[in-house]
Amino acid sequence: MNRRRALATLGGVATTLAGYGALRVGDVRPYEPELGLPDGSANERVIAAARRLHAVDHRALIEVSVLDDGTDGAPYPSTRYLRVHEHSRRRQAAVFTTLRVPPGEPAPTTGGLYAHLHGSYAANSDRPLPVSSVIHVTDGTVLADWTADTPESADGVPEFDGADTARGANYGGRTLSFGEYVLPHRAEWRETDREDGDSGETITYLLDDRDGYAQVPPLTYAAEVHEGSRIAATLDVETGLLRSLHDHRVATKRVRDGEGGTTTRQFTYRIGTTFDRYGEASAPRPAGAPRGALDTRGAELYEDLRTY
Repeated sequence: MNRRRALATLGGVATTLAGYGALRVGDVRPYEPELGLPDGSANERVIAAARRLHAVDHRALIEVSVLDDGTDGAPYPSTRYLRVHEHSRRRQAAVFTTLRVPPGEPAPTTGGLYAHLHGSYAANSDRPLPVSSVIHVTDGTVLADWTADTPESADGVPEFDGADTARGANYGGRTLSFGEYVLPHRAEWRETDREDGDSGETITYLLDDRDGYAQVPPLTYAAEVHEGSRIAATLDVETGLLRSLHDHRVATKRVRDGEGGTTTRQFTYRIGTTFDRYGEASAPRPAGAPRGALDTRGAELYEDLRTY
């Protein structure tokens, strides 16, 4: 092989590798999810809808109100969680906002490490409430600002404060989940409503026995759930996708007792989750992120390239 041909071959290989790397880092992964309301039981339909949340781009807005906290201060809105899942590009963003901390600082109602860390920062921050945390995750990078300015609207995403934003490599891509909404379960739902509205036909299923309820939402921070707990799931009939979850939760949780120890107290929550922007949601990196040290950026690039 002469020198010119060898250089041309090497140039072609380099171009191919560069293009492959750009696709991997850019997370260009076209897909065509299978949709539709499946045949079978209500249980199978709800589980299928929950499974599709791991494949279809979407946005979820969770709004939590405390109906009873064991004092005379309830009811009041407590927390709000905005999660944007852009699975087609392997990137996700979240804004956790604490509006009011219940007495005793009980752990959050939603699962996931990020929600727990946000709750701890909000409860112990010198900033007046509300306090928000912003997180952005890709295969290679995790960015987190635990005490960001609260956005003006529920679905707004604030900018990072570069000075207070933590940045690091996402080793092994293990932190791409902000928590589950519905766990695999065997509980039996029953149909309670069908409605044909402007946005299409929906079907609603209800689960209101305690043992069945305890199988469905993540209850990581609840010591015990009680009678009166119930959850309703509304699905789109045409696509089989979740439109909303309405969770009425009566649970015992561990709280601080004010004397350096802990005790338990019963809480009643209203947890409403709406899902929208299916196939359209995007999670670009918010403005203001720090550039990061050279070794950090190198580790991020390596993790991004090696993680599918």
